[in-house]
Amino acid sequence: MLSNTLAELLRLPANQRVEIAMALWESLTEAEREAELALTPEQEAELDRRLAEHVANPGSAIPWDEVRRKLAGGASRPALSFGRKPSLNSSTPASGTTTNNPVSDNRLRPRSTKC
Repeated sequence: MLSNTLAELLRLPANQRVEIAMALWESLTEAEREAELALTPEQEAELDRRLAEHVANPGSAIPWDEVRRKLAGGASRPALSFGRKPSLNSSTPASGTTTNNPVSDNRLRPRSTKC
């Protein structure tokens, strides 16, 4: 039954699907959201490693517009090469990190651009 309902919902226009998605999201309590979106220790370690790598070498970042263009196949330059593949099996966070939850870590939040 659920698969039939889902199939029907997926045939709705985008604006109605968005409305349903928002209603479902808003129906979750904060505790339910936290539980469902909790990161594994491996994911936390990988985020910490990536943040430490970026802090050490901010010039290595690739602008999102360029990444999106390359993923969409409109790249005018050679394909992205990221070097070593990130390991999600690492259980030790990057050195110098102080958080156990990168999602709530203020270092990952956009900073104000006031001049």
